[in-house]
Amino acid sequence: EELELWHHSVAAATAASLLTRYATVAIPPMAFTAALLHDMGKLVISRHLDDETRKEIQRYLAEGLTYVQAERRALGFDHAQIGGLIARRWRFPDELANCIAWHHHPHRDNIASPALDAVHVANAVAKTIGQGLGVEGMNMSVDTESVRALGLTVESLETLCAQTMLELPITLELFEDVHSGVQHSHR
Repeated sequence: EELELWHHSVAAATAASLLTRYATVAIPPMAFTAALLHDMGKLVISRHLDDETRKEIQRYLAEGLTYVQAERRALGFDHAQIGGLIARRWRFPDELANCIAWHHHPHRDNIASPALDAVHVANAVAKTIGQGLGVEGMNMSVDTESVRALGLTVESLETLCAQTMLELPITLELFEDVHSGVQHSHR
């Protein structure tokens, strides 16, 4: 499960970095980091869920709820809220914390945020190309306002998905090289 989460996160970060080619607005460089960290609340929650709560979330998913809705029903909160709280606790910049906290609801306050729109769309791209965290799959809808705000079209979204699929193995390999280098330096 953690490996799937890692692949999803790297896929989202890859899509966020590629968005600069297709969006008609400037994508802040921070969007890559925000996309990489957007689901950190899932990691925290998954380490503390008991089997019964996991089964309860799975039942809600089977009933057709989104993952966020299932988490809220079973837990009273969702992974994005937890991730946002952690990001603030760790004193991440406000915009980065907001991208993590609101990546499923980018237009809740009608505040324009290209970084948040980028993270939201990058998350959807990662799920679309099959990096959607197992059973959860494409269990979300893309906010059309985010797509419009970034100046994307159906064609540019399709191209973004295809380009992300092509570049994901390269990005994963880069991270693996960094990770193995860190491991070797600690020996």
